[in-house]
Amino acid sequence: MALYRMVASGTTPGESWSFTLHAEGSLSTADAATAFGDALTAAWAGGMDDVTTADVDCTLASVAALDPATDGQLTRVEVVLALTGVAAGEMLPYQCATVISLLTDSATRHGRGRFYLPPLATGTVDGGLISAATITSLDTAWTAFFDSLNTDGLNPVVRNRTGHISTPVTGARVGNVFDTQRRRRNKLVEVYTAIAV
Repeated sequence: MALYRMVASGTTPGESWSFTLHAEGSLSTADAATAFGDALTAAWAGGMDDVTTADVDCTLASVAALDPATDGQLTRVEVVLALTGVAAGEMLPYQCATVISLLTDSATRHGRGRFYLPPLATGTVDGGLISAATITSLDTAWTAFFDSLNTDGLNPVVRNRTGHISTPVTGARVGNVFDTQRRRRNKLVEVYTAIAV
């Protein structure tokens, strides 16, 4: 089985976003990249577009084949995407991230993983939390994502890069609390207004 590092990336106004996950399979790197792009397309078509605004684009799916013994990169292929949100209103701040948690049969911390979605639309907020309707949309979207990966022969894993061990993902979940990912806001130039003291 080959080991792949899959990176989805895109843009928001003045910034960029990305998330990474790992998978195993018997595909060429090019076929794995196509499969990853198809899975992201399935997620957006499955409802991810409904909870993100037109300010949020998913523009690239890249897959690198890794050496399982060292996690060193062997080959890398990119697939260009044009996935855009359709929700009305404004985008939430860059740092407000929704987390997809990855679960395995391992009870240790090496048996858990996660990736952060791009900013959702402000209309997804209900009382400071992610609304129930949004959670349903995210569930549908990312179920479609994992179904597409599995159908194409990519099996998500949680990768322990220290021990070079892969643990198969057996489930995933999304919570209704926003997380903060500070590195998502690293290029935006802030404009200050002086306050008289």
